[in-house]
Amino acid sequence: MEWHIKCDPNEISRYIFCPGDQKRAKKIADQFDTSHLVTESRGYTVYSGEYKGVFMTVCGTGMGGPAVAIGLEELAHMGGDTFIRVGSCGVFRKDRNPVM
Repeated sequence: MEWHIKCDPNEISRYIFCPGDQKRAKKIADQFDTSHLVTESRGYTVYSGEYKGVFMTVCGTGMGGPAVAIGLEELAHMGGDTFIRVGSCGVFRKDRNPVM
């Protein structure tokens, strides 16, 4: 068992969606055909289920690079090998004015 994400590794898919927001993790899991809460532990919220016959996991990692790094490492130890970051991001484009 991992230190931060406490769960049975059999409940973790190799395919993992990684939003920062735990509530967004639930919204993603709600789009699966079936899903269940795997764990809420130390700021990580994890759901697993199936979408079109494919076993998938989603993990809300919270904010900050260190939290994401710990979460991905522990999920990889439990069998995850394909991580898909979802959520918001910033962009720099010449035709956009930065918001300060």
